Amino acid sequence: MKAVTWALLIIVGILLASFFLFIRPSFIAPILRDQARDIAQYVAGQISFMARMADQGVAEGQRSFRIDAGSDKLVEIVVMTNVNNGQVSPTGQVIVRVSSRIPPYSYGQASANYTSSYPVIQSTLFQGNIVISFNGTAITVANIKS
Repeated sequence: MKAVTWALLIIVGILLASFFLFIRPSFIAPILRDQARDIAQYVAGQISFMARMADQGVAEGQRSFRIDAGSDKLVEIVVMTNVNNGQVSPTGQVIVRVSSRIPPYSYGQASANYTSSYPVIQSTLFQGNIVISFNGTAITVANIKS
């Protein structure tokens, strides 16, 4: 009788453990998506700020900041420029994907728009130190070594 009871307890324990293992990504994904949205809005805001600064007559400028989501997450940032019929549009998009590096693997993705009267060089960035610079003709977004 004790063996049957222990066997049932073990089976129930395995079922509960597998349930929580599979349900955890559904709780983590919204958190990662919120982090991705916040990062995308921040980077898009910094690009728009640099463009407004250039519109006000600044010849050259640079802003640097750090994106750090923690050692257990990977952040990938893609800066895209909209092109319509060969013409660069004044709007673009920042797409951010935050991925979990530990099991169960999950990710969140979000995007934000920016406005710039100057071309923004398309790039793919990762978490760490990021610099946004304006050289008089274009806005560049790049990773810098710390």
